Amino acid sequence: MNKERRTARRYRIFLPIEFSAASEQKAQPLSGETRDISVRGIYFTTEQELIPNIQLDLRLVLPAQLVQGADVLVLAQGKVVRTEKKMEDGSERVGVAVGIETFEIIRPNL
Repeated sequence: MNKERRTARRYRIFLPIEFSAASEQKAQPLSGETRDISVRGIYFTTEQELIPNIQLDLRLVLPAQLVQGADVLVLAQGKVVRTEKKMEDGSERVGVAVGIETFEIIRPNL
């Protein structure tokens, strides 16, 4: 019997995301696209190979139409919990599940 273990609501959202290894703060950010987002995790796809347990810094913008106001910047840190190779639009991508450890929401000054 497969029991759902998620405790936070997931939202199926397709948004650009930037990420970098937390240990490489001056590195050029890499990019991907989100598939599912919750307060506890993010699943995104990318062309980059990542390994489980690596710490990532994540950055994405929630557009105004989703948050009923102005665009909102989300900065998060988390750990890669799993990766999987998958085909999308005829090219191989890597699906990455990240468990969120901390996040900050930055709203524009009103």
